[in-house]
Amino acid sequence: MAQNIPPNTLVTSDSASYKAQLGVGDLLRQSWSIFKANWTILLLLIIVLFLVQFIPNMLTAAFEDSGLEVLSPLISLVSLVLNLLTSIGWTVAILKMARGEKVMVGELFKHSGKLWNYALGTILVGLLVFVGFLLFIIPGIVWSIKYMFVPYLIADSGMGARAALKASSQMTEGIKWNIFGLVLALLVVNIVGMLALLVGLLVTIPVTTIASAMLYERLRVRTQDNI
Repeated sequence: MAQNIPPNTLVTSDSASYKAQLGVGDLLRQSWSIFKANWTILLLLIIVLFLVQFIPNMLTAAFEDSGLEVLSPLISLVSLVLNLLTSIGWTVAILKMARGEKVMVGELFKHSGKLWNYALGTILVGLLVFVGFLLFIIPGIVWSIKYMFVPYLIADSGMGARAALKASSQMTEGIKWNIFGLVLALLVVNIVGMLALLVGLLVTIPVTTIASAMLYERLRVRTQDNI
């Protein structure tokens, strides 16, 4: 019988339940349960995220059609800030769901104080992974896993970018290939969702995102004394 493990269970490399704690089956089962319990707020969050993407694009097109192209850079800047802000909010919202906490739509816009570190951390990770892929691909894969939790750490605790890089490295130490296999499995789930006339992505993306948040939470507990 499959072993159900709470999302905040301590993960240790010498634990008998180690493989089960990192198992995609367990994570997806629990993520599916969380999705079913929160599908209405998830749908609202996705609608707001879509509007944040759509409205600036619509305004840019309207300004260009009316000869006000000079305003386009301003709209682009506002759009960038809103996308970063809502990305942080989405991460926090998903983490709250994974912890069984209540989430409101306003969560998307509550974390402006983390914008700079989140942007810096995202840029640093992107650069490291890009350089890694230039170095015969394998380093890029390793570094993408090593630093995959940087956005979570900054969004969750307001960590600085440098501290988040160090903490993410500690969280994934010794289990990078286990995590890589899990990430590939979650990717396959989203591919299946895409094949279902794309509508399936409305289910698979939240479910796999929750699974990633649960993995973060388990590994955060694993190394919480060091980060």
